[in-house]
Amino acid sequence: LAGFILSMIVASGTLLRFVIAGNFAGLMWLLIGAIFIPSLALACGVWSSGSKLFEILYILFWYLGPINQLPLFDYIGVTGESQPLYFILASLALLALAVVGRIRQLRNG
Repeated sequence: LAGFILSMIVASGTLLRFVIAGNFAGLMWLLIGAIFIPSLALACGVWSSGSKLFEILYILFWYLGPINQLPLFDYIGVTGESQPLYFILASLALLALAVVGRIRQLRNG
């Protein structure tokens, strides 16, 4: 939740611009990115007990998606060919993995 809130604060100018311009596609992708990245960070942190896995995956997603415009990795909709449903489902799956991983950690001490 903190990652999402921080993302929204940092992107508040863009968020406001999208709302004023009526750019609901941009708004949707901004929200998807703000949910996907923290959920990826949380799941990676819980399962690897550190930040390195997330750091590697985030750089990979950033390089392949928004920078090189590969739709499969474009979590902010730069290409126009990305599928928002995939990233919404991936975010939910990552959050579920984080919960399962945390429960596992608590049971094992």
